[in-house]
Amino acid sequence: MRIVVTLIVIIAVVFALSSCSFKAQLGNPSDSKTSTSEAGKSPAADKGATEAKPEAEKSSKYKVKLLEAGDKRDETSREITSNTTTFTTATKEIFVNAGITGLAKGDKITGTMMAVEVVTASGVKVRDAKVASADVEAPGEESTANFNFSPPDKGWPTGSYTVDVSVNGEKVDSIELTITKAE
Repeated sequence: MRIVVTLIVIIAVVFALSSCSFKAQLGNPSDSKTSTSEAGKSPAADKGATEAKPEAEKSSKYKVKLLEAGDKRDETSREITSNTTTFTTATKEIFVNAGITGLAKGDKITGTMMAVEVVTASGVKVRDAKVASADVEAPGEESTANFNFSPPDKGWPTGSYTVDVSVNGEKVDSIELTITKAE
C-alpha cells in the first residue's frame, strides 16, 4: 500500500511540474544590449546574469556571451528589464536570454529548466526533475535565444532550479535560479 501511495505522489508531482508552459524565440544580440563591453562585462552582468567562462575553462566552439534571467522583459526588444535569479511562488513568468556565438545556421539551441531541489505546495520533495525544455534553430553565427517559463497552476514550487543551455546536445552554460515563498 505504501508503494502505491508513493507512486501516486510521484505521478502528481511530475504532472504538476509538467503543467509549466515554455516558450522560446531567437533574437540577434546585436539588436539589443546583449553585446559585451570593451571591459568584457555585459550590461546585465550585475544581477541575474552570468558572464561567459574564461577561455581556458571552456573547450566548446560555442561561446556564451550573455546568460541572464529575470521576471520582466520588453516584448519589442526581447531584453530582460528586471534582472534577477531569485523569484517567488507568485512569479507569473521567468525569462532567460542566452546570447551565443560560434553557431552555424540550423544549429539546435535547447533551453532546459530543471528542478534541482524543490518542495511542492503539498510538501513533497522533488530532486533533479526536468520541468520544461524547448529547441530553437539558430538563424546564423550569433544569436540570442529567448526562453519563457510559466508556473504550474498552483504556482512555482519553492526551491532551487537551473536552466541549462545546450547547442546540438552539448551543454554550453547554466544559470541557477531560486524560488521562495511569496510574502
